[in-house]
Amino acid sequence: MTKLLVINALAKKYYDDCHILGSLSIPLDKLEAYARTLDKKTPIVVYCASYSCPVSEKAWRIFDALGFTSVWAYEGGLAEWSQKGYPCAGACQEEYLNRQETWHERGVKTITAEALKEMMDDAKLL
Repeated sequence: MTKLLVINALAKKYYDDCHILGSLSIPLDKLEAYARTLDKKTPIVVYCASYSCPVSEKAWRIFDALGFTSVWAYEGGLAEWSQKGYPCAGACQEEYLNRQETWHERGVKTITAEALKEMMDDAKLL
């Protein structure tokens, strides 16, 4: 079983511009098919652009509906991650990366940037 999967669920062009180092690009429209290939006990964190982006919530709900047991949504997304100075890959030129936003409860299991960074460090993804 994989130690941890961190999945960027945005369209590939956004992943190509900037993504969390060590994360995978699985766009939302391909996520369910990809999820069906995984062990349901695999720890997974899904993320998108920012707190105002609904993609991480939608991605979390796909995994939850399929019965995955260890899935979190990183709601701060790439904007918060990059603003904290955590490791990113790509040119990171998209305007949304500079917006300051606040968290809104969406009824999904979430993870903070700090906890995600610790998990990724432990899994040797960073």
